[in-house]
Amino acid sequence: MKIRIGTRGSELALTQTGLVARAIEENLPGISVEL
Repeated sequence: MKIRIGTRGSELALTQTGLVARAIEENLPGISVEL
């Protein structure tokens, strides 16, 4: 399963999205996240 997460391009939003994506991939095997 793939999840796509979009941001509006701000540095803070991109950083927070990256942290969320990493947490999802670490805790839910089989799910990949695309930013």
